[in-house]
Amino acid sequence: MLLSSCDADTIASCIIGIRPVLEEKELTDGQRNLPYSDYVNVEIENAMDSDYFIESVEVNEDLPNGIIYSFSNRTITFDGVSSVAGNFEFEVRVIVRPYIFEDDGSDNLCSNASSREYTIKIN
Repeated sequence: MLLSSCDADTIASCIIGIRPVLEEKELTDGQRNLPYSDYVNVEIENAMDSDYFIESVEVNEDLPNGIIYSFSNRTITFDGVSSVAGNFEFEVRVIVRPYIFEDDGSDNLCSNASSREYTIKIN
């Protein structure tokens, strides 16, 4: 059943589908020994984006040497200078939380996490 991961308190949220979604995009290619910068946005489906914030971000696998990530509001930014060429595939996983919980302590999210694969190519 589609709603099997939701408990009774979040059935309505699951039907509506309030959840974080990482932007689907190709990250910009970079050049060795030159500054790199790109970003990925996190959207909240079926809810006001202003009601939720990124609590944590995990990057699984390796980013190019010299490239780091940071996050603010609902944007994950990749910046730095890489001295190594190659295709670097990695997974980004994000967890979001509401600014204010409901009176019963719920967050109205069917899922508070999202992940997506990305690639940075350094020439």
